[in-house]
Formats: sequence, C-alpha cells, structure tokens
Amino acid sequence: MKDQVSQGGHRGSDLVPPVECLAEQALVHSISRVFENWGACVRIGSDRENLCRRARSEELAALPESRWVVESQGLPNLVHEFVHALFLGHLDDDHGFDYGLIPLDLTERSHRRHLWEELVCCAVSTAYAQAYDPEPRRFVADWFTEQVEIQGVFHGLEDDLDGYRARISEAIARPAWRAELDAATEQGYAAVAAALVGVGVDPAQAGATRLHPAELWANYRAGWPEAGPSDWKKAVR
Repeated sequence: MKDQVSQGGHRGSDLVPPVECLAEQALVHSISRVFENWGACVRIGSDRENLCRRARSEELAALPESRWVVESQGLPNLVHEFVHALFLGHLDDDHGFDYGLIPLDLTERSHRRHLWEELVCCAVSTAYAQAYDPEPRRFVADWFTEQVEIQGVFHGLEDDLDGYRARISEAIARPAWRAELDAATEQGYAAVAAALVGVGVDPAQAGATRLHPAELWANYRAGWPEAGPSDWKKAVR
C-alpha cells in the first residue's frame, strides 16, 4: 500500500487508510486532527512502524510545523498510539517510556501503571476498531491477542509466554490492583471520547462499545491451558 502523509491545513483529510481500516476514514481523520493540533504529522502505511517519534530533518523541511511523527499500520494501531499519547498528555518518543524500567516491578505502583496503560490501550483500540470489521467477534479475539502477546518484553518474559500470562493473570486477580486497572480503563475511554469531541466529533459518536481489559484477558485466558499463541483466535473461527 502506498504510504500516506498528512499535510497542509487539513492534513488528516489527505489520508487514505489501509485496507484494515475499511471504511472508517472519519475516525482516522479525527484522530489525525488531534495529533496535528499537538504538532504531529500522521503517517499510515502497511510498512510503517507503530510509534511516536521526533520528526527527522528531512521531515521538518517538508512539514516545518510538525515536530513529531506518529506512525501506524492502520486504524487499530493508530487508536493504540492515540490512547498512549492521551495518557501521557503530550507527545514524546515512544510516549516517554523509560526502557530502563524493564523488567517492570509490579510491586511498584508506578510500574503497574505501565501495565495497566498497555492493557487499556489494547482494549480501547479493540473496542473502537471492532465496529468496522465485518466479523467483529473474530477481530476482537485476533487483535487483542496480537497486542497482548508482544507485551512480554516489558516484563523480561518475551521468550516465556506461559510465565508472562501467569504474571498478568495474577496481577489482575488482586482486588486492589484490579481497582487501579478499572480506574485506568475509565480514564482511557473518557480521554478518547473527550479528545474526539474536541475536534468536532458528535458526542453521540465519540464513544465506543466498551470492552474492559480484564474481561478481554479472561476470554483470552480461556483459550489456554496448554496454550499456543492463537487458541482464543481458533475458538472463534
């Protein structure tokens, strides 16, 4: 797919989303407008990475008002990046994550916050994008699984899927910690809706049918026990 770059006074309107975005161009453009208001150029393409980064010199020359670049392979990833940016409240390389924190120490509340935000990003992106897939149940299983199964790296468990799964399951099962996840979930959905309303989206259209990360994780977990990475995916085929 040809890469598209948002540019000009209404840069988001020039975006042509890749096939995985299907027909939801309005949502892509609305999210792009929020990023543009923060000084970012949005680039969408199947060969793109999924991240926020500082603009390179050649990009600054082409789009001098854009100090940041948000790259995405499609709408689901764009929403994921959007939620990260909203949690942070501004743009930063890799949303300001300090890779020196790896592996996260979940006994530290500040470290748990990173876990909750990642899970909320996974859930919110799934919730918003599912409406545009002709098989939403299949999409929910596929996309949530794809997102969470790359998160083991933050825990030093990228090569230990079973250990990673057990760690996240235990964290969600703790009542006090689950309350933190609930609060982060509410914050994430509210922030997305407010940001979309802020660029002119009808409040009635700015929300999504909410999916809670703990419920998505429970469905994902039900696809084990002697797990292969795609057991839940297979179950909804």
